Amino acid sequence: MSEKELVTLSQEVTNEYSNDPFCFDVYERFIKYAGENSLLDSPLVWKTKSGREPLTTEDLQKWETAIQKAYSGPSLNAEKSIMYHEVAEIYPTSQFYLKYLDYMEAGALNLVKLQHAYQKCKHDFAYGQSIFDRYLAFLLSKQDWLAARALYEARLKIPHRQIQQTYESFSSFVSNHFPQDYIWIMRDASKVLRATERSLRYYELLELDIASDPDSPEPWANYIKQVSVYSDNTLDHPAYLSVFCRSLFSGSRCKVSDPSWLDLWRQTFRLVNKSNLAPNKKRRFAISLVRAYRADPRAYSEVAWTLRSESDAHSLCKTAINSGVFEDPNPDSVVLAKDLVTVEYALHEDSALADTFITHLHSTCNAFPNAHNLISLCLKILEEAVFRKDPREDTHAYLAKEKTELIASSYLKQNKYCAEAWITAIEFFDRVNSTSALSAMLENLENHLCNFDDPRSVFIKADTYLRLRVKTMSLSYVQEKLQKLAEAFSEYEQTQQTDLEKAQSPSLSLSISSSKENSRPREDEHADCSQLPQPKKVKSQPIPDDTEPSRSREQFRVKLYPLAKGANEEVIKKFLSGYADPLSITIADQSEDNEKNFAVIELSSEQEVLSCLTRQFKPLLNTPVNIQRIFGTTVWVTNYPSSYDSQDIHNMISQLTGKQPIALRLPYQRDNKERRFFYADFPDEQTASMVRDKLSGKILDGHELQAEISNPTLRKPRDIAPPERQIHLHNLNFKQTTEDSLRTYFSQWGEIASIHLPLSDASKSKGFLNNGFAFVTFATEASAVAALAQGKATIDEREIDISAVKPKKHSEKRSAGYEEQVTITINNISETVTEAQLQKYIEDKVGPVSKLSLKPSKKMALVEFEDVKTAGKAGFALEGVEYEDHILHVGSKKDFFQEEKILKVPGMVPPMLMRRKKRKN
Repeated sequence: MSEKELVTLSQEVTNEYSNDPFCFDVYERFIKYAGENSLLDSPLVWKTKSGREPLTTEDLQKWETAIQKAYSGPSLNAEKSIMYHEVAEIYPTSQFYLKYLDYMEAGALNLVKLQHAYQKCKHDFAYGQSIFDRYLAFLLSKQDWLAARALYEARLKIPHRQIQQTYESFSSFVSNHFPQDYIWIMRDASKVLRATERSLRYYELLELDIASDPDSPEPWANYIKQVSVYSDNTLDHPAYLSVFCRSLFSGSRCKVSDPSWLDLWRQTFRLVNKSNLAPNKKRRFAISLVRAYRADPRAYSEVAWTLRSESDAHSLCKTAINSGVFEDPNPDSVVLAKDLVTVEYALHEDSALADTFITHLHSTCNAFPNAHNLISLCLKILEEAVFRKDPREDTHAYLAKEKTELIASSYLKQNKYCAEAWITAIEFFDRVNSTSALSAMLENLENHLCNFDDPRSVFIKADTYLRLRVKTMSLSYVQEKLQKLAEAFSEYEQTQQTDLEKAQSPSLSLSISSSKENSRPREDEHADCSQLPQPKKVKSQPIPDDTEPSRSREQFRVKLYPLAKGANEEVIKKFLSGYADPLSITIADQSEDNEKNFAVIELSSEQEVLSCLTRQFKPLLNTPVNIQRIFGTTVWVTNYPSSYDSQDIHNMISQLTGKQPIALRLPYQRDNKERRFFYADFPDEQTASMVRDKLSGKILDGHELQAEISNPTLRKPRDIAPPERQIHLHNLNFKQTTEDSLRTYFSQWGEIASIHLPLSDASKSKGFLNNGFAFVTFATEASAVAALAQGKATIDEREIDISAVKPKKHSEKRSAGYEEQVTITINNISETVTEAQLQKYIEDKVGPVSKLSLKPSKKMALVEFEDVKTAGKAGFALEGVEYEDHILHVGSKKDFFQEEKILKVPGMVPPMLMRRKKRKN
């Protein structure tokens, strides 16, 4: 019987939502009934909940568990599909739509459902491609080539992480199904790709920001703001909505009702409200906002201004009151009360709701007895109801008059000596001509005038009122009252003057000064500065433009083992779903024996690490797993030969240590500085320490390796000295001058902070000690100025030039002097590749290179060969070749100088032409 009653109540909740989405009366009765009958874990309860309150990731897991207990066979997956469809309609993210499609029976999948899912998720930069793949696969299975082509072409217009894959897949598709039109179709596709790629880099930077701190609202807010500028507001689901919905479930926790996410909700809500979305969609988002923050007045304020009916306004007000947002008066709740009153007043037309409106105004004033502006507003609105009709003939006007006088009297009583309250009340009673109330306010006013917080304002108001009412009052009464008030106010001013004179008297000033001196600590009381309270550390400053954001990869990692056969990233993510959202998963398949296989999982916070540890001994693919936190398993290495690429580094580690890293990370290069170091991850601390010991100090091709265990907590911010404290030395003695000789000489002008004496490989091979120049940094600017004044100096039997250091300008590398006939541009080069690595690779694959200029920020390089024949060969040898996980593309010299082009559109040889070449050969 209880379950039958539950079904009936659930239907009533649905009806309640349809009639009044801001009302929760029946829903609260439904939840109470389910709790009393131990039915809270029923799938029906969870389904009903999803429509009336926000569900966290943990709640969704409980809902899915409840379904598994209640259903079996085909109905199990069908019910799960319905569940995720409900969730996806509220929070349209790729992950929820994927689950909705995964659990759907094969026969139930159709074009309309796939189109709907794709329209909701196509602007998801990171994960929307998964829905696209499903949609495309369906069209291909139906052999609808024209629809598939249209889908491809539309997809290329949308920025997404996998756009190169989409382009390459489209190329194969066109080659197979539209071979006769291949060239012109792909020419148009290339133009579209070129236009889309102009914005792709900006998306990548925004993605980098959120990846570094997915639990902070700031990068998401910036992402939404930037995307909204270019969003098509005529779409059913604009791009910024995809970003917002994704933010709710990214990072280490669900943020649907997170207090720190409210401003992000409000930002998105305002964008939605300004858009051309259908009114019902705007209304649905407003309902979601209130549902997520039922106890926060700011959510109600945001929604209140978008209401379009008086009944909705009353309903929202009732929900706010029932949710307790007015129980603890604060500035936000006062603003909400004013907003609700204003909106209700603007929408008030239905006479049947007049009593409800008047009662609400009364209860609002009672809830905020000290909110002067709010009460003044309510009184003036109620006055209009009083004067609109005769209270003796209209019941609503009579109720308004009664409530108004009650509010004013109560307000005055609760703010007895508040000048603002007294003035508001007397103005109100004067307007409604309440003579009895006015007489009560003026009676004995002179006896307690001095008790008000602002006697002057009360005196001026009372004096003005009495003089203006002289025609309706007894002349003698007015004269007597004015005289008494004047005497009382004069006495008050005399008291104030006396107090002021006492405060300014010499003896009192001396006393005050003395007391201040006695209260001030003497210098000798705190001679030991270490005993003084230290200032609080401030948060670190934003990362400088020339420094890349970094993740503390080694700080929040766990090791999961043993891994059963078939365990991949998706399986592990599902295993940790609700506990953590891994930033990366590295699976080490080191043996056919599952016991020796493991995964290293990088997390984003301490909270996620602790949460993952609770999964210890839980089964993963029917195999209980261990989860342990790991530290010290990453080795940092620098000063290896500059021409080594990632494969060379792998080989180096293997040959010198007998171990293979499970992961290798190289830094992104900078345009003006080569960065030569890498991080190598190993299975455990012991292996990492052994590798560190074997690599450190090893000499390879004249380079002495430096290796350390990576520890992000020991990293120190770089202290970059300003140019004013530096000097530049030129024409040094190549074979004699060292850092010590420079330090000895320049110390006579002040303390030296550092000396930079560059030594290139070429100079080192000649037996030189330096490159002929150096930079000296002093501790103070004055020391640098004194040294600079010398102009010249003789060190190690050689006259050197001393000059000022000019501030660095991040200018383009000089690329002039490249002969066009023997020069090519290589595009899409990995940002981790250095000039030396690239030159070695090209020379091994093509031939001698005379000059090379690499631009990592544009993923491009300008390469000049020794002859035209070699340059021509490069176009065939390098086009479409994979190097360091990137597909290289070749262009002409002018492509390198097109500033707006970040990545040249891939050049390609049509398959039809390739077939002709093969026939000729």
